[in-house]
Amino acid sequence: MASSRRRPAAKQRRRPRASPARRASAAGRAPPSRSGPPPRGAEAALLVLARELQSIGAGEPSPRRALATALEHLARGFASDAPLATALAQASLPARRTKTAALALAWAREQVRLGLEEMFVRVDADAPGAPSMTSATRAWLALAACEALAREPREAAADRLQSLIQWATGARA
Repeated sequence: MASSRRRPAAKQRRRPRASPARRASAAGRAPPSRSGPPPRGAEAALLVLARELQSIGAGEPSPRRALATALEHLARGFASDAPLATALAQASLPARRTKTAALALAWAREQVRLGLEEMFVRVDADAPGAPSMTSATRAWLALAACEALAREPREAAADRLQSLIQWATGARA
């Protein structure tokens, strides 16, 4: 008597599906554009700020002086009457309702933080001893402090900025 059990069929491998770009080029068309609209408002201002931080870091031979200059530049950008602070305030409410807008702002802000982190890495390489926090954490704290300066009284902002620079560069008062 033959067994009633059937042998399982061999699994067939499926070919991976071609990407939209590959399908379009095979059909003789241009691939679809993956880029969205150009950044505007707060997102554009943050990306400009990130590029400016990069040029400050590249143009200053002293890592500590580059970091201090960058923090001063950030503080001016985030001052309560600066266009960036206004653009961020105006963009924050729509960004809460639209995931795409929130992600775009977060990505642009992250570019600024990464620019600061590069400067902290240069300061760490220039200084003896290991820092108590990672350069990523210190960059995040420094950016948050600069953003908070927009809510400080104008008279106190300069003092707060000097304290931030002393902390970030390890300078003594």
